[in-house]
Amino acid sequence: MVAILFVTVFYKLKPNNTKINLSVQINNNQSLSENKSELINEVEFEENEYILIFGGDVMLGRHVQQLQEKNGGYLSAWENIASEFSTADLAIINLESPFSDRLPYPTEGFVFKAKPKNIDGLLVAGIDVVHLANNHFGNAGVYGMNYTFDILKENNIEYVGAGKNLLEAYQSKIIKIDDLSIGLVGQGYNVSWYRAGRDTPGIAVLDQEKLSVEIENLKEQKADIIIAMFHGGVEYITKPNQDQILFAHTAVEAGADLVVGHHPHWVQEIEEYQDKYIFYSLGNLIFDQNWSKETSRGLVLQVNITNKKIIGYELKPVVIENNFKPRWADENESQEILENIDYDSIIIEL
Repeated sequence: MVAILFVTVFYKLKPNNTKINLSVQINNNQSLSENKSELINEVEFEENEYILIFGGDVMLGRHVQQLQEKNGGYLSAWENIASEFSTADLAIINLESPFSDRLPYPTEGFVFKAKPKNIDGLLVAGIDVVHLANNHFGNAGVYGMNYTFDILKENNIEYVGAGKNLLEAYQSKIIKIDDLSIGLVGQGYNVSWYRAGRDTPGIAVLDQEKLSVEIENLKEQKADIIIAMFHGGVEYITKPNQDQILFAHTAVEAGADLVVGHHPHWVQEIEEYQDKYIFYSLGNLIFDQNWSKETSRGLVLQVNITNKKIIGYELKPVVIENNFKPRWADENESQEILENIDYDSIIIEL
């Protein structure tokens, strides 16, 4: 059996949202009379395929919360994309708003806080992991940070990039999918007022040494694929800044297989570095920034894995409608979203 493996960019969905896996093509024109061992190998090959999916910034407070409450409840923002996320083997987002059961819930300004029932949206979308090392994680205070840790744990959602103390905030995590081990580590830019302390909750801020140590720990724990996530950069531009580049290059040099970023609220460039890929910013996934095209659009990244190796990437653009609800972009919208990030450069054969 011959397999052709290649990295590709995906920017058009079938009408029924069926996944199109362009990363593996198998010659199925084989006779049914071929021996059993070849057929067994084919079955094993198929069973070792996994899909990881990453979304950008998700903010469930402010106007998003209000609009969901007026338009069907806390699942409504996810309606158009939930099936794609929930059917992936591992779904990861950057959660930009802490949960809290304490009033008030601001509807204006830059303090983001989500009501506990918003956890239902994460569950219906099958979100498995949230990245918390961002500049809004402490918006609900120490109480909100601890409440967020607890509600995530209660609902079997893992988190990286924050913790109840300094050690936990920087700690990497391993997610097991059957016999596949995915190592995750996350940091953010230096938001000193939300930084974790020795005995206080907060986020993991950019630290090259700790990043390298955690990636080395993941390698020692036999993680098959290591993914580093970073929240940083300059908002509303397509170019990464030096903090983003420093984190990404450090991660790859230490042994990361993939780097995924967020925070700028715009889709940013993609870089190939030492044969690994860096997606500097996926832009917004669920957010109330409808004052520009760029902030009302984003990318969903699908990572295709076969036999414990990354064998392809698919970029799936989204458009946020009505200031809170993403949908899959059409072909023309997708082309417009992708044209600023030089996406043709990552169409290569492996």
